[in-house]
Amino acid sequence: MALENYAKGKDGKIVLGSTTFNIVDWAIDEGGSDGDGTHTGSNGIELSVPCTTAYTGSFNLLVNATTPPTATTPKLQRGVEATGKFYISTTKYYEAPIVILTTSVSSTVKDLIKYAVTFQTTAALTTIPS
Repeated sequence: MALENYAKGKDGKIVLGSTTFNIVDWAIDEGGSDGDGTHTGSNGIELSVPCTTAYTGSFNLLVNATTPPTATTPKLQRGVEATGKFYISTTKYYEAPIVILTTSVSSTVKDLIKYAVTFQTTAALTTIPS
């Protein structure tokens, strides 16, 4: 029996603009807003109708003491816009223009210092190659 060809986290990386970030993890969430479609014919059942789609996400990376994330181009700080490529294999990725919403740095005595970023896309998410 052959093993399935699962995507592996070890192939994940993020490219913002022309800078590659080797990341610990990343996530993209699809959400949006729903309109209230409840009406007299719905027999008292609330109905939600999807109206808009929004993609938000986050990623974490390790802090390089020589070149911290705020010293790269683009700088990983609130308000910065860049094209994000979120790799799921060595050749396939999700792509969208993003704006950074929040950043945070965390440190524990028994671990490496991590830099966390949340973002929102400013256009639809596409898969390359489709």
